[in-house]
Amino acid sequence: MRAAVSIFARDGYRSGSLNDVAVAAGLSRQNLLYYYSSKQELLLAVLEERDAELDRALHFADPERYATMADYVSDLSALLPQVYADRELVALYHRLVAEAADPLHPAREWVSERHERIRVAYESIIRRAVTEGEFRADIDARAVATALLGGIEGIESQWLVNDEVDWAAATHILRAFLASCSAG
Repeated sequence: MRAAVSIFARDGYRSGSLNDVAVAAGLSRQNLLYYYSSKQELLLAVLEERDAELDRALHFADPERYATMADYVSDLSALLPQVYADRELVALYHRLVAEAADPLHPAREWVSERHERIRVAYESIIRRAVTEGEFRADIDARAVATALLGGIEGIESQWLVNDEVDWAAATHILRAFLASCSAG
């Protein structure tokens, strides 16, 4: 799968070929097709594996895991260096998000579902923070969740095109944004 990440990150899904992936993986095209019946199946396997790793790290499947928003932010802060360590995978994700603006792109549904899953997880944590008095009662949990997702992905996007973007400092500003929602 690493070869697919490299090829799709470099060339995009539409231009990246199964032949290129096979060569990069040291396989024949037929051997690659034995494991993945199509380029789309390979792409979705790469994306699902990436998401499974992030879900395990951030416990998106169990947003109740976080007693407070501060607990979540702490886990996120610990995870981001791991995310940024794999520039190629971050680049692949952002390239696919851009390509998925095309309604016919095979990753469009995955991108849409991923964004919604993350927003729902954030929203759940934020609603609990409001209910438990950690955040102000006037906070729109859906809007804050959308802004948080956009902020994280926006920082990644800027970092991909400019090595001088200090993602750690920018992430600190996101923490300040969340702190501005605080009830106290």
